[in-house]
Amino acid sequence: MNIVMTCAERLNLFLIQFGLDQQLLSMGITPLDLTHGFFSLMSGFIFGMLAKRYFRILFWIGLFSATIIFFLEYKSIVNINWTAMNVFLGLAETSTFDSLLTMFFEWLKQNVLVSVISTIGFLLGLKA
Repeated sequence: MNIVMTCAERLNLFLIQFGLDQQLLSMGITPLDLTHGFFSLMSGFIFGMLAKRYFRILFWIGLFSATIIFFLEYKSIVNINWTAMNVFLGLAETSTFDSLLTMFFEWLKQNVLVSVISTIGFLLGLKA
């Protein structure tokens, strides 16, 4: 978080120097929001580039791993405690698909700027 604050402070000085700070503040955008947006754009771009380059490999590895794990659990060789897995991931113990979908859309509503900019960065990374 210290790097983000340093970038936000430098961005704030840059905006003040060119007189853009008051215009952005009148729209409700702070330098910290711009910094978060920049880091979201760059992380989305990097993930998009990696997804483009390594998608086939990661897809087959993930599919093979999931098949092996579910087969071992079906044969009772491995027992996965799904309740503990949900707690580990920070989900409610009785999470259903509907509740997870609702939680996802609530997060999107609260983080519109980050989610839109990350998606734009991801799509730009796929095209690069």
